[in-house]
Amino acid sequence: MGWNGGNQYITYLRLNKNTALETVKTKMQAVIWENIGRHYAAAGWKISGHLQPLLDLHLYYDYTSQYLRIGLVVFSALAFIILIIAGINFVNLTTARSMRRVKEAGVRKILGAGRGDLVKQFLGESLLITSVAFVLSLILFKIFQPLYVQLAGDLPDFNLVTKVVVGVFLLTLLTGIIGGSYPALRLSSLRLCDAVKGGGRVKRRKHRLQNILIVLQFAASALLIVCTIAASRQLSFMRNMDVGIEKEGVLVLPLNGSRAADRTALLKQQLQSLSEVSSVSATSEVPCGGFTGNGYVPEGMENSIMIRVVDADEHFLETYGLKLQAGRFFSGGDQDRFYYVVNESLAKTFGWNEEAVSKTIERDGKRQIIGIVNDFNYAPLYSKVEPLIITNDPWEGRFSVVSIKYRAVEVSALVSKIEKIWKNVNPDTPFGYRFFDELYDNQYRIEMSFRALFAVFAGIAILLAALGVLSLMAYTTEQRKKEISIRKVLGASVKGLLALLLKQTGIQVLIANLLAWPLAWWVVQTGLSYFAYRISLGPFIFITALLVSALAALLAVGFQVIKAAAANPVKAIKVE
Repeated sequence: MGWNGGNQYITYLRLNKNTALETVKTKMQAVIWENIGRHYAAAGWKISGHLQPLLDLHLYYDYTSQYLRIGLVVFSALAFIILIIAGINFVNLTTARSMRRVKEAGVRKILGAGRGDLVKQFLGESLLITSVAFVLSLILFKIFQPLYVQLAGDLPDFNLVTKVVVGVFLLTLLTGIIGGSYPALRLSSLRLCDAVKGGGRVKRRKHRLQNILIVLQFAASALLIVCTIAASRQLSFMRNMDVGIEKEGVLVLPLNGSRAADRTALLKQQLQSLSEVSSVSATSEVPCGGFTGNGYVPEGMENSIMIRVVDADEHFLETYGLKLQAGRFFSGGDQDRFYYVVNESLAKTFGWNEEAVSKTIERDGKRQIIGIVNDFNYAPLYSKVEPLIITNDPWEGRFSVVSIKYRAVEVSALVSKIEKIWKNVNPDTPFGYRFFDELYDNQYRIEMSFRALFAVFAGIAILLAALGVLSLMAYTTEQRKKEISIRKVLGASVKGLLALLLKQTGIQVLIANLLAWPLAWWVVQTGLSYFAYRISLGPFIFITALLVSALAALLAVGFQVIKAAAANPVKAIKVE
């Protein structure tokens, strides 16, 4: 499109071998200055170019790339939280289980086993369990791979997957060593007289570390619950927000190639003859994903400023359900290409308001503003609506896309009719179409994948936390079986016993949520700050997180407590 335009295109350079990058940059700036930079400098603008390695294109290309980088950080943190919760469960359960093996350790010592032998035994068992878990994880990975690909996209190449698997295996070994170290060192350090008596102080000591770890589990779960609810509500808010555009019932046909673009008028005429079609519009771009920008000099200003622009025909408003605020829109006459229509934001930005009609904007000559349309979100909701100019003068007289507004009909039959017309008008150009609502929602494909993946892995983390509490409570309840039975004999009801034993877990859940809320508030607020239009973060989300974590704890603990309270007290009190 020449030097002065076409900013939506990317130029790729293959540099010669051993070329000094700084030399290329210097020469490139000189070329840019000579062809366009000096012209912009005369208007008070500075234009230059920069080089970017192809490998950086995915994560560092434009403003949307930051969400990919944020996603990498978030999911890495989420994986770490899941690993921590699973590790806490493993340490807790291994420690609890080791209390039943105190006498075993004593007997082994009597038979001549040294401390090193006991450490090797318990660490070996721990590593064996984690190794089996690693093998099972590979099997589960293969089973759920199609679902993961559907949610997150294709997997990386084989070499990178291999590195990930090796890294996870090393993490597995580390988890096994950490999980088995405490019970191994504790049991191997017991005095022989304490070991044969069942552990002495070890058996009766309060499990403060376990309580702390449980609180941390619930805190991590509460954090994930808040983040999941907030992400879901924000995405739902964006998809249901009134953006000023009628998204449903619009079919989009790209005019690929100059031949198809040159036959736009004939194509529109034949499409409009279909009874199922209410209007047909040709534009340079569809109103989603953002429009290109050019330099314009509004009336009363000396230097040009960048303003978004879209080229459209006279049916643009009715096709997309846009509303005219003042003046008129294009009528289809030849003189329309000498006029501009602007949006509400542009009129307000320059303090014109409805007086914008009859004002002029200069670019290749002065053009009069003939109308103002209400604001509509033609770009993702990360930013507010920017000033916009609508022209009826496309580049080289060619539009790039045709939008068809259709009535409620059998869509597949309508598409067949449209395809027949297309092949008749453009026999040498392939037929393709998209639904506008799909294109619009596709702006948020990263967020939708983000929400789905986050919900899945947050659910896994919460489930792991609940399973950990369930297993630990089963062990604790077993230890307190005689106490429960004696209380029952003395007149305690099942309801009273349930309240007594749930009290500690309830306090842990409350403490965990109070610890998690400040961090959750900061994380969610940081995420929402990237959106110009966002939900308010009220107490509802945090209360919901408390209720969900409390329900998970109740289900995990309640079953074991009721089971112990309903058992025959005689069997529990009876001496072995």
